[in-house]
Amino acid sequence: MSRRYTLLSAASYIPLSPHEVIVKGSALEGFSLLVEDPERRGITASIIRALEDGAHTPEELAGILDSAVSPEACGQLLETMRESGVLGVNQDSEPADLETIWSAFVRYGELPDPSLLRPVTVVSSRDADGVLEGARAWGIPLVVVRPDEINLTDFAPAAPLHNGETDTVALRRDRKPVVHFSFESERAEMYRLNEQAVAAGVPVLYSRLDGVEYTVGPYVVPGQTACAWEAERLWARSSADREQYETLLRHRSSQGHTSSNVVGQAGLSSALAVSLLELSLRGTSERAGTVVHGRSTTHQVSTNSLMRLPRCPVCLPMQPLARNPLY
Repeated sequence: MSRRYTLLSAASYIPLSPHEVIVKGSALEGFSLLVEDPERRGITASIIRALEDGAHTPEELAGILDSAVSPEACGQLLETMRESGVLGVNQDSEPADLETIWSAFVRYGELPDPSLLRPVTVVSSRDADGVLEGARAWGIPLVVVRPDEINLTDFAPAAPLHNGETDTVALRRDRKPVVHFSFESERAEMYRLNEQAVAAGVPVLYSRLDGVEYTVGPYVVPGQTACAWEAERLWARSSADREQYETLLRHRSSQGHTSSNVVGQAGLSSALAVSLLELSLRGTSERAGTVVHGRSTTHQVSTNSLMRLPRCPVCLPMQPLARNPLY
């Protein structure tokens, strides 16, 4: 069966010449890609017009081009355009190219077919509807559970990662995505889940809302990336001395469950939706080893890399036996 190629609904295709077409998102200064025929046969713009008019297969397009190019050569050019992320493809008999589909979202905001999205389990002790509103609007299937209701052994990968093993697409295919969301006073809950998930070998994406400030990340792959304890420890070292940090924690704990800031929820909702979509589609997250910090009231966003701590008490059992003797 021939592949059926389609234009991306979120992208704009602008012919520059018979051989060249610029593909852009909706924003004038957004990501753009120049698509051209290396043999300069003057068919690139014609192919785009034919796709706009409803043609889909290489045979249909070759027929419209009046023997200017064979169906085989036309298929090669279409496949090059698909691999560049500027065309979609409908082919029920083949597995979807999830990386190309993800690239189309990143570049142009092209939402994936909902049938390709897997359920994401969100662990939260409080109502997270405001934070998850953006993800639900995109059609991401979510299952929200309380920390005492989740059995992490049900989410353990069939083939757990070991030190030195690459996190490949094949290993991610059967992974069940888990996200932990917490508010400012719930660090103890985050620590408990982090310890349980690392011990069970379950990757988890962490996110937190603290007033109008929020974080997305890290995505913890046990034995491979910095865990939530390491992220918290590095943040504490950079933001306050030990006495100040402990005072802040005592104050937060004494406040109990304060009401969540609706402004902070709105900012985190859009930031978290992107990571939830990536988890649902690809089974992994670019937040591995990184944390995104944002402030909803000023749109300030920064991405920080995380260093692994050689003596992390949570990850130490998963570390290789040969370690740096200086630590």
